[in-house]
Amino acid sequence: MPIFRTGVLNSINACIPPDTSISIIDFDGQWITLQTRSTNLLRPSEFARNLRNTKVFEDVVYSGYSIDITTQVFYIGTVKIAMKVGN
Repeated sequence: MPIFRTGVLNSINACIPPDTSISIIDFDGQWITLQTRSTNLLRPSEFARNLRNTKVFEDVVYSGYSIDITTQVFYIGTVKIAMKVGN
C-alpha cells in the first residue's frame, strides 16, 4: 500500500474545481489516476490545468472526458499524475 504525504493530498484537493468530485483514485506504482465527476463541461480540463499549475507533479496527463446521463448529465474526466522524485 503506497503512502502519500499529506501535502500531496492537500495539493490535489486544492485543485478540485467547484461542482466537481473525485469518484475514483487508483495507483499503479507509478501513476495516480483520478476520475472526476462534474455537472460542468469545463471542470475536468480545469482540474488537469490546476494540477499542472501546482508544479508539484512530474507529469499530468489529461485524457479527456466522457458523459454519463444515467440520472442527470455528468462529465467524467480522467487525469493521471506522476509524482516528482522525493514527493
